[in-house]
Amino acid sequence: SNLRAALADLQQDTSAGGYQALAAFHGLPAMCPSPDAADRYACCVHGMPTFLLYHRLITMQFENAMLRHGAKLGVPYWDWTQSMRHLPDFLTDAHSNPFHHAQIAFENTVTKRSPQPELFEQLSDHLNSHILRKILLAFELKDFCQFTVQMEGVHNDIHYLIGGTEKFSMTHLHYSAFDPIFYLVHSNLDRLFALWQSLQKYRGLPYNSAPCIDQFYMRDPIEPFNFGIEFNPDPVTRKHSKPADVFDWEHSFDYTYDRLSTYGYSLEELQAKVDEHRREKDRILAAFMLHGIGTSARVDFSVCIADKNGDEDCSHPAGWFTLLGGSKEMNWYYDRPYLYDITDTLDSMGLKYGDYFWIQSKVTAHNGTSLDGHTTFPQPFQVYVPKGGDHTVLTVNWHPKNTFPSFFTFSGDTRLRFAVYHSESQPIKRMLHPQNVFKCNLPKYSYVDVKAGEEITLHKGFYMYTTGDEKQCNNGFKLFFKKV
Repeated sequence: SNLRAALADLQQDTSAGGYQALAAFHGLPAMCPSPDAADRYACCVHGMPTFLLYHRLITMQFENAMLRHGAKLGVPYWDWTQSMRHLPDFLTDAHSNPFHHAQIAFENTVTKRSPQPELFEQLSDHLNSHILRKILLAFELKDFCQFTVQMEGVHNDIHYLIGGTEKFSMTHLHYSAFDPIFYLVHSNLDRLFALWQSLQKYRGLPYNSAPCIDQFYMRDPIEPFNFGIEFNPDPVTRKHSKPADVFDWEHSFDYTYDRLSTYGYSLEELQAKVDEHRREKDRILAAFMLHGIGTSARVDFSVCIADKNGDEDCSHPAGWFTLLGGSKEMNWYYDRPYLYDITDTLDSMGLKYGDYFWIQSKVTAHNGTSLDGHTTFPQPFQVYVPKGGDHTVLTVNWHPKNTFPSFFTFSGDTRLRFAVYHSESQPIKRMLHPQNVFKCNLPKYSYVDVKAGEEITLHKGFYMYTTGDEKQCNNGFKLFFKKV
């Protein structure tokens, strides 16, 4: 009742520290790059390495606002990793309950929810199978930037599973922060981030910093928390708005969680579960290079093969994921792939590492519009993770009809492999000089031949591949990436 009273009071606060202003920190009315800019966009950070840090700040902003309005507790978290048959009563009780919905004043409406069936998907041990698979994969990762990509994917799914196709809901970037459930969802996201940090500490790896992020970027304040007191009256988030300050939540923000565990696993048990998962069997992951498309969307994808007649057979559903967006989103582009385990689908098809297959995506925008899955995003790569191995293999389907990302990054002991369909094989050339690829200037002796199907060991640095044909290169048939 204390939390309800505090939230009800906060929702009546129309000042710069009130509920409507807080929600605008994430969505609309847009405030970035500055409140007085002629062309503004929503300040929420998505598709960037500071995604988790931004959402830690906005959760802290909400907690401090609640405390100012009489709350005696920190922000509760809703553990959406656990299976459920319905949303918690705390959130769905409609009687005088400010957690049930909230006003979106500038739109003169209220928030809506439309929980999707997948939110209530269960395994026999009371776990949500869709979320479980993605969480365990994320906690395998030791690179902060790759972990961030994976957790943003899980986060996007939760937004969609709560909001469904409703416009004024968690599914729409512009309006999601107006729904009070937003802050309980992100409190749990932050708890999982803190758990990963603790797991990194247990592993003896960096946990209060991000070596994968440029250090100049780490000192660049996260907007709009660094705006003046007239826009952000919270002295704590203003002071600690630089990414480098946000990692150490216990000292910068003076809070902790009642438990840092997931699915009942302690740190040691979670690491053991991750190790067991890696030793269990060979796995193949689909690797999607994603970017903003100006809307929220659901991506359903299938595994495709050529049948005995050489025709395309894409009748093998392999999974789905979502994006959170809107017309006023920041421009964003992942430089690392979003990974999705497709091993079970491939096993059911009798496919294994080395067999030729590809991914077909169906992209459905939040308003129901179908987008071209072939051109909206590049053709996904495939990542082979051998059982108990200490390396992975990134497979690129080398086909002139495929679109490739303009640039990407991958880390760890990752090897490269090119797969070609035997009837449509193309030459593979590794360029010796980066500037040649940028200009598609491909003089003789500027490249070396690469053999399809072989695993290529890569060292740190930049790599460029093309066919050696300048016309194909100019049409985008080239691969450019950085190994870190």
